[in-house]
Amino acid sequence: MVDPTRWVVAILSAAWLVACGSGGSKGTGGPGSAAGTSRSSEKVYTVADQCAGLSESEAGALLGIPASDVQKKVLGEAMDSACSVASSAHPLGDRLSFALDRSDSVSAAEAAFERRKGDFATTVTPEAVAGLGDAAVWFGRHEPVVLDRLLVRKGNVVLDVISAPNGLDGAKKVAQAVLAKLK
Repeated sequence: MVDPTRWVVAILSAAWLVACGSGGSKGTGGPGSAAGTSRSSEKVYTVADQCAGLSESEAGALLGIPASDVQKKVLGEAMDSACSVASSAHPLGDRLSFALDRSDSVSAAEAAFERRKGDFATTVTPEAVAGLGDAAVWFGRHEPVVLDRLLVRKGNVVLDVISAPNGLDGAKKVAQAVLAKLK
């Protein structure tokens, strides 16, 4: 049985991204590198579409469903949007969602990453995650509601894995698949 609070958090998070924007993606400036981040990737990436970063076969493997059963949906408009992936046969079962925020520069993405990290840090203490992008943090909490989010910066892109099955392990798999497709 899927925990209903997980759905509420995922839906509210996606609504927040759509309503408020994804945090400074249109800006070009911002403070320099903050603690816990590196500038190993100065590359500026483009993002064609929120859901392009995850193929049906990758999404199916993560959700434990056939690729033919994967339903991907972009929520919102342009870059103030998120990708939601679920089973077309069982839309209320496990799902995953993520948002990509492309900034005009690496320094703007660093600022967006730190701002988003600060927003979530008011609720739960972030844990650094090694091996993903230039900087990555995990927010894992299960009381009073589930808040499992992975925030990753790579170059000028911030990836927010809003929900994924299997906690941090599942979120890392989503991040690895999406980040590998950045061009």
